[in-house]
Amino acid sequence: MLSALDLHRNSDDMDREFDYVVSYDRAAAVRSAQAIMTRFSNRPDIV
Repeated sequence: MLSALDLHRNSDDMDREFDYVVSYDRAAAVRSAQAIMTRFSNRPDIV
């Protein structure tokens, strides 16, 4: 799993900086995927 966070340093789009983590931990990947899917399932514009 690769997860990244934009640092929002007011730079040009091509110069954006991120903090990131690479993990092979299955439980962490599952929790991350569940959190992402919850965000999508709560959107009324997605059927």
